[in-house]
Amino acid sequence: MRSKDQPQTKSNYGTSNIYEAAFLLAKGFALCNKINNEGKSIIIFEGEEAKKAGLEFYNNAEIGAKSFADAFRTIKDFIFEGNRK
Repeated sequence: MRSKDQPQTKSNYGTSNIYEAAFLLAKGFALCNKINNEGKSIIIFEGEEAKKAGLEFYNNAEIGAKSFADAFRTIKDFIFEGNRK
């Protein structure tokens, strides 16, 4: 993973939808970064192909329930890391 200060580039894709992020992670896309802006997180994935896969999510693509649930927990942990006391 890159540092939190590294800017998003054209070869990366960001989403603020936690379910889309979990879908992308379950599909094998690597987490790159997160941007926190006034309580809203944008999760950044490496690769231009992540954007195409994100469209699959909105077109009702199917994915295994266990892999999606595991990815969802990972995304939640990634978003809230550093916020816990």
